[in-house]
Amino acid sequence: MLNDALIMAGCAHGCEFHVALNEEESDCIQNIWLEYSESSVNNILSDNQAVWLKLLTQHKTMLWKGGVPRVFTRELLGLQCFGYEAKFHPLQLSFYPKSSKVSNREKINFSEYIIHLRNSGMSLPDEEKIMMQISIFLFGESNKNLLNYYFRQNQSLQSA
Repeated sequence: MLNDALIMAGCAHGCEFHVALNEEESDCIQNIWLEYSESSVNNILSDNQAVWLKLLTQHKTMLWKGGVPRVFTRELLGLQCFGYEAKFHPLQLSFYPKSSKVSNREKINFSEYIIHLRNSGMSLPDEEKIMMQISIFLFGESNKNLLNYYFRQNQSLQSA
């Protein structure tokens, strides 16, 4: 509830948000940039988006662990709900309010947030549906299956 309240209060005031990585994730994203090479994703995403997709794929536990969505997942869905957009930087992922939604601060309420979480699959929890919502939020509607695709691909490689 504390994280939910933080997201709602920050959104109501038009605050910007930045992802805080732990040491392992920070080292990983730096290594991804150092090893970065052309891939099929680059035809779809910007270089910064491709690097962050790879980080999320390699560290799925940032979003999901033991069959349960992480707090970060709820925070992303909250930012999506309240009209924020992602800005990808080489070593930082930030979120800013879309100008059209900032004027609708009265719509930032707990009921709207809970409805959005439920519609996104959080009540079940439905991993595929939740990851689809996060893909839409981070990478756009045309890439709605991106996280699910790479998570499945990564699982296949790990089990081989």
